[in-house]
Amino acid sequence: MFFILFYLLFMPQVSTEKVEEILKNMQEGHNKLNPKIYTTNFTEKAKGKIDEKTMEFGFKNQLLVSGEWISHKILKIVEEKNIFEVEIKFKYMKSLLRLVLTKDGKVDDYEFFPLKKIDFDDPKIASTKLSFPFKGEWIVKEGGANLEKNIFKDTFDMAFALYFQKVNEKGEVIDSKNQEILSPIDANVWQIIDNINENEAGKPNKFRPNGNAIVLKISGEEFLAISFLKPGSFKVKAGQKVKKGDLLALSGFSGNISEPMVGLWIQSNVLEQEGEAIKFFFSCVEKFDGKSWQKKENYFPEKGDILRACKN
Repeated sequence: MFFILFYLLFMPQVSTEKVEEILKNMQEGHNKLNPKIYTTNFTEKAKGKIDEKTMEFGFKNQLLVSGEWISHKILKIVEEKNIFEVEIKFKYMKSLLRLVLTKDGKVDDYEFFPLKKIDFDDPKIASTKLSFPFKGEWIVKEGGANLEKNIFKDTFDMAFALYFQKVNEKGEVIDSKNQEILSPIDANVWQIIDNINENEAGKPNKFRPNGNAIVLKISGEEFLAISFLKPGSFKVKAGQKVKKGDLLALSGFSGNISEPMVGLWIQSNVLEQEGEAIKFFFSCVEKFDGKSWQKKENYFPEKGDILRACKN
């Protein structure tokens, strides 16, 4: 009697064998770009989170970014709620999948999370300081030192990313397209992603989130990415050495953004493969405090900062 009561109270209502069946269908659907297979064991509510066409495009993007779904294992079970947390191993990275199941073994809700998080108290630090890569004044639109305002803080590869927009002398955002992007460091051009069409207004490209981008190799495991650039505007080629201040490309409106801006971050791997975010500092910038420009050395900005390059 005791064992029957224990089983009813503490064992999951859905068996791990059933969860394995669900995961195998999701794996097959992901790798074959087939939403119908992927959602075989989904409730109508779960299917309604995203339509099949959008899901198929998402699979294509996920295969580019993460690679094929290789394997999975259950990490945690919350028995009383039929919640299963599963480690998913893709070709290039790992993710955490959280499944919420009904009593009859259907997926009622699901969400992917990064498996790893950055230790903000002891992050990796870039080996070299950066120069400011723009002409004129720019505002930090997203990211930065204030974690309460940093939308990237829960990501593993972009926790220290900064998104910039051009501003006028009043601090008002103006069109950030067609601005010169300068190399912030002496480096090798490691990777160029080009020929991605610019976005239509209000329609971010969620399937090529970095848009047109360039990656500079700083050292063995330090790669600086600059994203959302204008297609066909690159002035350098992969394999080329660049010096600080060299013209790289023009800013644009490509990638997972709803308005023109420029993204900049450093990670421990090339784009579209798992890499750890690396914190960096600008060797010298001037920050506008509302009244005057203040010189900042070895500075990592926060959201809302209006910055420009230091005058020589």
